[in-house]
Amino acid sequence: MKNYISLGLIVLLLSSCSATYYVKHAKYEKAFEKAIVKLHKNPEHEKSILALRSAYNHILKKQYDRIAYLKAQKRDDLWSDIFHIYNHLKYLQEQLESVLPLRLHGKEVSFPHTDYDKEMISAKKIAADFYVRHGKQMLAKGDRFSARKAYEDFQQLKKFFPNFKNVDELLQKAYQQGLTNVLIDIDNRSFYNLSPAFLESLLPRDYEQLNGKWQSWHEIPQQDNDDYEVRISIEKIVLSPGLVKEKEYTETKEVDDGWEYELDENGNVKKDSLGNDIKVPKTKVLEALVKEYTRRREGHSKVEITFYALPSGQRLKKVPANIVFFFENQYATLSGDLKAASDRTRELMQQSPLPFPSDQDMLDISAEPLQKRIEDLLEDHRYLLK
Repeated sequence: MKNYISLGLIVLLLSSCSATYYVKHAKYEKAFEKAIVKLHKNPEHEKSILALRSAYNHILKKQYDRIAYLKAQKRDDLWSDIFHIYNHLKYLQEQLESVLPLRLHGKEVSFPHTDYDKEMISAKKIAADFYVRHGKQMLAKGDRFSARKAYEDFQQLKKFFPNFKNVDELLQKAYQQGLTNVLIDIDNRSFYNLSPAFLESLLPRDYEQLNGKWQSWHEIPQQDNDDYEVRISIEKIVLSPGLVKEKEYTETKEVDDGWEYELDENGNVKKDSLGNDIKVPKTKVLEALVKEYTRRREGHSKVEITFYALPSGQRLKKVPANIVFFFENQYATLSGDLKAASDRTRELMQQSPLPFPSDQDMLDISAEPLQKRIEDLLEDHRYLLK
């Protein structure tokens, strides 16, 4: 409990810290923010004015030094960072000017004003030129991993210039080239003649969930464009005969059965303090014989999922997708007093014996749990398909 109280006090204290406090601790962005809020409420708050001036000067120096360092690298890929620094400085300047003019000891406090638009336009253009050039270079390499880098470049380009010529076409081309194409198929090697409809029901129901951003799963081969194959093999299906188990037990229940007089050792009726005959309740035990039946038929499916890299056919991994499925029917009969039966027994007595399912019925029972098992394993092993 003490720890929670201490943590709460720390949060409260930090939220109430002044801009001056943050300046002392070199947290200039936080100091700037605090001072702006305070000065909107009280434009004459001297400590906030001093903190604002100090924090703003420190921020400008740090950001200008950062810009100078990035420009000195002479790398076009850094101009996006330079643009965002200028953009942030412009935002801070707008926040600052929202509380101006400020006066300290009767004199107006001066702050520099910079036109950042020219620098931002220049930085944005250089950055965009880099993204176009670099994105096309990546796309020309022809492999899907380079295409994904091209896609990121064209996304950045679109952020700078949403209407840049052919940017949407470039994005679409990079995306299609960056996709990992996954062929999924299913193979029945079991003794049973499984219908195409049954096999189809075992495949994923929602390929969008498997696809993610950079995968495309499908059941029809994409000529020579498939990168992986995922083969689901039904190796064996074993169906047991139907079995009936019988269990017999007794249930009892104690119930009221009227009353009787309480007698003394001489056989006389006892009296209470008011002279009334003393009566005591009587009970009796009800009994019922229950026969409980369980009709059960089980099945076992041995299934393997194998991941292959194409076109080499190299096996990456094989995982089992085995399941156990069953039909179960429980019911009960009772002889004796029904009032002695438990709630569970009464429920079972409402059931009636059902015929054992056929082999086809058992296969139909297996479809849903097997499909779910396969889908979960495919989701768990998507990482293999890069």
